[in-house]
Amino acid sequence: MKKNFVFTILLALPLMVRAQPLIEVTDQRADAVELNNVLRYGEDAWLFSGTANPEGGIWTSKYFITARKDNGDVIWDYGHNLMEINWSSISNTAGDVLSILPNKGILLIGAVDYCDVASYINKVIRLDSTGALLWEFEQLDSEYSEFRLRMLARGDGAYHAIAGLDSVLMLNDSGEIVNHWLSPISPIQRMQWINDSTLMIATTTELCLTKTDGAPISLTTLSSGNIGMELHSDNSGILVLTNDSLYHFTSELQLDWSLSLQALDASQREFVIDNENVYINDGIRLWKLETDTALAVALEFSLLTNLYEKPSAALRGDFVMTASSILNHYRTSGIIKSYVILGTTVSHLDDVDISLQIDSTWLTLYSNDPNYFPLYYHKANFTALVTNRSPNNLNKILVSFRFPSAFGMCGSPGITIIQDSISVAPDEILTIPFNNVTVIYGPYISNQQICVVAISPNDHIDLNPSDNEGCLDIQFPVGIEELTFETPVCIYPNPANQFITVSWEKDEMSEIRFFDSAGKEVMHISAIQQSNQIDISSLPNGVYTMQLTQEKTNSRHKIVIQH
Repeated sequence: MKKNFVFTILLALPLMVRAQPLIEVTDQRADAVELNNVLRYGEDAWLFSGTANPEGGIWTSKYFITARKDNGDVIWDYGHNLMEINWSSISNTAGDVLSILPNKGILLIGAVDYCDVASYINKVIRLDSTGALLWEFEQLDSEYSEFRLRMLARGDGAYHAIAGLDSVLMLNDSGEIVNHWLSPISPIQRMQWINDSTLMIATTTELCLTKTDGAPISLTTLSSGNIGMELHSDNSGILVLTNDSLYHFTSELQLDWSLSLQALDASQREFVIDNENVYINDGIRLWKLETDTALAVALEFSLLTNLYEKPSAALRGDFVMTASSILNHYRTSGIIKSYVILGTTVSHLDDVDISLQIDSTWLTLYSNDPNYFPLYYHKANFTALVTNRSPNNLNKILVSFRFPSAFGMCGSPGITIIQDSISVAPDEILTIPFNNVTVIYGPYISNQQICVVAISPNDHIDLNPSDNEGCLDIQFPVGIEELTFETPVCIYPNPANQFITVSWEKDEMSEIRFFDSAGKEVMHISAIQQSNQIDISSLPNGVYTMQLTQEKTNSRHKIVIQH
């Protein structure tokens, strides 16, 4: 029955319960993991989707799907080399890339990843209920009118509807094309199956019901342009969630009522559906749509202060599962938390801090082309010291180092170490060596800051993330700019303790001399090989100049001796 009164939001704050997480688990398969969606998966599981980039590149290139139990344990995991498509920054579209099918199968869409850049190849993938691959459909951008497939339709339809900005492609359940057509409205932002033979298409200003061949059934216009649209349909009609309003339409697209959402936080808009109950997740609270068409706060999420976190939520009864991500010193962690709407539980006390010590530094000449400036590998040996500050044993930790070019395309060089099956007592120190590490690649730089990050102790959120990064300024040998050799020379370690190694590619060296700070020669080696380990244990601590002599040229290198 149509309602003829103005609807308001009921702020039921006296009824609100701030629930504590039942579980708090990190998905830390790499140091660049983002969880962006969670869906209810049958009666006893949850489906999480996200991206993990072990190379730490600028784009989220490796899309994965994981089925988990209520306690966070993994049931199965499916990963591939597709990029999840989210083109909201380009064309104001944010369509669904993942759908759970009525028989608990899974459909997903993405673009093939070419070095952290979406290629012109799009794929639609069909999985069974166990995450096993059933089929893949592949399309080049040039095959149909719109350049790239961007989203799929959720719900129970006769076909799988896949869309670009202005066209829709219909696949059967074997992955074969049955039809494709231009959309009556565009650019498409969302799609939803209303029933087996009716598809709803949404733009930022219009809604259109179509048949499976694209023939329009009915069309309506929203009161204003709305970004961030969500759709839901059931026996009562069609719900449309926008950035500022909630609309209810009949199955014929006649507006029944609308509701302003100005009291909700604007950071997120997401439907959370459980049987006949409809909730809206705004990234801070879960709001329930009451029978009188008011919104009441059902749950307030326990968010982490000053860390990136916008949880996606799914619901089963009064049990709420969320997926989100945090940014911790330029590393991302996927966070899984669960809540009970009317209850509280435990929180974790895991806490570590990290410091660094530099063991040695040296340079390796990579290229000395006279037409360009010399290029070097700036190398170092260093040690990460992870202290367990929690009352519990530390059994697992991820420690990572990356170049300063951590946001480069195609990933950034670096090292990620996951230490598990360990037992570090409270206030005990875990020592993790990083040996022969390239700190920076490029022209000669005399000093450089390196930073190492420790995250996800015991697969939990660190209680005090502010001390999870250790940084040090390190020095490289000076005088290297005088190098004129055509043959690359490697000198390490520097600072040195007992021995120093000098090596080169060709046997062109004639002698090596060491001079102290006063310019006095303190060591002379004439019979040298292509690789020499020189005993410098007799030289006192200090700064020395090492002169290497070729047939026609000399080069000098500053060497620090520290016993």
